[in-house]
Amino acid sequence: MLTDDTRWSAASFLRIMYLIFGLIGLIGNGLVLFVFLRVRSLRTITNLFIGNQSLIDLVSSILLLVSKFRNENTNFEKLSRGYGVFVCLFWTSDYIYWALLVSSTTNLVFLTLERYIAVVMPIFYRMRVTWKTATISAIFPWVFGLIFELFWPAVHRLSDGNCYPDWRSGWIQAIVGIIIFVVEHIVPIVVMIVVYTGIVRKLRAKVGVHVQLNSKLDPDTGQPNETLQTNPSQGNLGLSTNGSQNQAGWKAKPALQSGEQQQQSMPQKPEDLSTEDRKPDLRQRVRSNVIKTLFLVAFVYIICWTPNQVIFLLYNLSLYDLDFNGAVYISGVSLAFCNMWINPFIYTFKYRKFQKGLRKVFCLGSSDTDDTLNTGTTLNTTQIHNKYA
Repeated sequence: MLTDDTRWSAASFLRIMYLIFGLIGLIGNGLVLFVFLRVRSLRTITNLFIGNQSLIDLVSSILLLVSKFRNENTNFEKLSRGYGVFVCLFWTSDYIYWALLVSSTTNLVFLTLERYIAVVMPIFYRMRVTWKTATISAIFPWVFGLIFELFWPAVHRLSDGNCYPDWRSGWIQAIVGIIIFVVEHIVPIVVMIVVYTGIVRKLRAKVGVHVQLNSKLDPDTGQPNETLQTNPSQGNLGLSTNGSQNQAGWKAKPALQSGEQQQQSMPQKPEDLSTEDRKPDLRQRVRSNVIKTLFLVAFVYIICWTPNQVIFLLYNLSLYDLDFNGAVYISGVSLAFCNMWINPFIYTFKYRKFQKGLRKVFCLGSSDTDDTLNTGTTLNTTQIHNKYA
């Protein structure tokens, strides 16, 4: 049995934890948005969705500071009936926060789909995905979250100065609980798994094609690789060694000395390549780093939100007697709150473009050779698409 002192200690601990979470989320997500706004090379469509994710988490952090750190006991008896009902339905119920959860999930799905289209359908991406369509797509999660979560204030009731959810029927609660779990958790997870699986397969296929094509091209001329034949009976595939045109239509290169052959057969090191030769490889590395970063964001989202979603589903199915002041509920919600402040740390330690932008904003050093891909990206939308698609 909990004593008043125990309850006070638990409440104080939670308020301190919420304060820390809120402050970290406020500072971290604010920093992400500041860097994206200050560094022109980071103003890409992908980063538009990443910035939108940070904006949602920033607003969630502010709400956490305001709603959880203050005294949560609202005296409804001192409020007028109409205003009291409004406060109960839209504030005490945490409707806005849960709506932002839906918005965050929806935006994360859009961010995942944006990368999928860019990698799997690059031509469609360059032709159809514009700043206008991306901006509309970034606004949609906010609207969808506010609309979808309207059921939550709808089931709340203010009676005798108490604000609480009143489902009125067990089967209605069960149906709504299943819909919530499927829409807010199962569908996003399935979409992200399918999409990232498709992205990985596509990238592996591109790497295989790139290696195969390089093996068939002459490193000097860029034409199909020619093998010097010593057997004249090989017909059209035989190449002369005097530089004349052969029967296959390709002009053979003069025979190389043994030293030249050994030097030409040695693979070129990355540092020996020119900037133009290295651009495709750099572009592939940039794309791969972005995808790895976003995959980690999606994975952390699943870890943070799964316990809370499962607990709420069991509660709605009447399979678990949930105490909204108990340790299980508080632990699940606290883990979910971690998701609002952890993404900036992922960007800082994993997302190389953000790292360079962070160094540029705070004058901590110059960017490396990958920045050669950034030239002019903010002046031409097509160039942005070509670089990050």
